[in-house]
Amino acid sequence: MKTLAITVLILCSGLTCFSQEIKKLEPVEVTLSPISLVETKEPHRYAYTVDRNYNVEFAKNPIKFMQKYFNIQDFISSVNHKKYDSFDVIFNAENGFLNASYSKNGKLTGTSQRFKNVALPYAVRLELYKKTKGWNMIKNVYVAYGKGNILNKERYRIKVEKDGKTKSLKIDPRELNTGSLAKI
Repeated sequence: MKTLAITVLILCSGLTCFSQEIKKLEPVEVTLSPISLVETKEPHRYAYTVDRNYNVEFAKNPIKFMQKYFNIQDFISSVNHKKYDSFDVIFNAENGFLNASYSKNGKLTGTSQRFKNVALPYAVRLELYKKTKGWNMIKNVYVAYGKGNILNKERYRIKVEKDGKTKSLKIDPRELNTGSLAKI
């Protein structure tokens, strides 16, 4: 029995010595994408979800964020088998979205965006203070539309309250000459 145990021990240690072969692996690049594709029901419309860690950067300047992390030419080549005249790409975050329309050649033709409860630019805060001194802001909504990279219309809808009364204001940052949320 002693001989059998020693033989089994020698065989097991011999097998494990040969199984310890060292293999050199090729380096692999791992990247974290701030956007992930989500399926939609409409064939020419594609939606991306913005990672939670990038929500502040996205809300601060959605068009710049899109240009930094989304390559339209790579996107078109990946869906090249589908012959569309235009593409609608939507970027969704927790507090808002950016809808970008592209031509079949990859030219940005239009954008629309809507965000809730964003940090107001200084000029908008100053204007709000002047118009509603003593009132508290309850919520705000930022809406903007544009052609290409240029925003043609943008507006903050702000709801304020004081002593149980509420009122809504609309402030256009373009009329203040500074402080738009999304500019390139």
